[in-house]
Amino acid sequence: MLLKFEVSNLLSFDERVSLSMVPSLNSKKDTIKLKNSSVLQFSAIYGANASGKSNIISALNIMKRFVMQGIKTLDSNSYCKNNSLNKSKLTEFNIVYYINGRYYNYGFSIIISKGIIQEEWLLSIDPKNDTQKVLMNYTRGNKNVDNVFPENEFQTETKDRLKTYLYDLSDNKDVLLMSDLVRKKIKSKDLIFVKNFKEWFSLLDINFAEGPIDFYEYMDDGNFDRVERILNEFNTGISKVYFENVTLDELIKKTDKNMVDELLKEIEETIKKQGKLRGIIRGGKELYRIMADSIDEIKVWTIKLNHNNSSSVFDFSEESDGTRRLFDLLDIVLTAKQNAIYVIDELERSLHPVLVKRLLEILREEFSKRQIQLIFTTHETHIMDLKLLRKDEIWFVEKNEQGASHLYSLDIFKVRNDKIIENGYLNGIYGGIPLFKKMVD
Repeated sequence: MLLKFEVSNLLSFDERVSLSMVPSLNSKKDTIKLKNSSVLQFSAIYGANASGKSNIISALNIMKRFVMQGIKTLDSNSYCKNNSLNKSKLTEFNIVYYINGRYYNYGFSIIISKGIIQEEWLLSIDPKNDTQKVLMNYTRGNKNVDNVFPENEFQTETKDRLKTYLYDLSDNKDVLLMSDLVRKKIKSKDLIFVKNFKEWFSLLDINFAEGPIDFYEYMDDGNFDRVERILNEFNTGISKVYFENVTLDELIKKTDKNMVDELLKEIEETIKKQGKLRGIIRGGKELYRIMADSIDEIKVWTIKLNHNNSSSVFDFSEESDGTRRLFDLLDIVLTAKQNAIYVIDELERSLHPVLVKRLLEILREEFSKRQIQLIFTTHETHIMDLKLLRKDEIWFVEKNEQGASHLYSLDIFKVRNDKIIENGYLNGIYGGIPLFKKMVD
């Protein structure tokens, strides 16, 4: 679970901004109970075009990329450019998270323009008595295990291995220490915080508007009963969903040879690592199911659809943008994951406002069973309803006169629970909407 995300000097964020999933209201309604605390299920982020709301998603994604792939993924110009001095200033990322009954605070600082990691820290938190323990406090080049891991009592073998890793990493400016420890795959009870760190980031699922959510895992077993039921509830007109076998030649005709060539390379790499491949992919406007036990034994199916009161068979590409988007979002409705954090840019893209509201109602019910969080950006005011979202789940992003974005929650305003929030927002009471200058001749 995510409790807090903070970032500074990145994209349109100059000073530190903070997105909190910790309830600021006394009500326990629509929260996820954790050990000695609770967190919110949703965060809906509103803002005008170019206000910076999508940059919240991008900032989380940049942090995850740094952790998973190193700073080779870095865009050296992604510091906040509203102030020329920011080029040489530190950019900081910080998260507070919960995993396997433990609370952690992890972060790092980096000079983005130079690609230099400065500091990295990890603390364990005990919310019961509001205390912290420093598990790691690393400055690039520090080779002293006792200084880097000051409040740990390691076994001799673990300590010797860490000493070697610190020496190896001292001249490497591209990799975070925690990322390096994850890659080392150390099996030691002394380093349970490394295992938890790896698991938490694997549960953070970040998605942008044009991409699918989680690779359609919900369809991989071919059991479409639940899919058809939900599609029927959303009045899509679809009555049946099934797979139909196609050849690679047919796949090339429906997409293009370059896409298939890339796919074959990916299949080959996956088979080398895992011995086989099972999955659903989006190729152009079609959905395909792929199974392969070797590069010479690839089986491909495409999704076919029947509609109510029609004997015709429809391709996925013939469906509306809204229906195809709904297939994307069904991943988070039907996922079997536990404790995941879904982060989605433009949740409502191509969807009718009433459908978006019903989707969130279903997600609220489903997520409470599996302890899942959803953070999303949106322009859809129809869901700005205090019967659907808590005040501390509604956020606004707005730019100041210098062009820097700042982030704030609805709960800073004194708003009654029976207030129609949508009207106040559209009238500019809470900010986060476009402001138009008068046109002059």
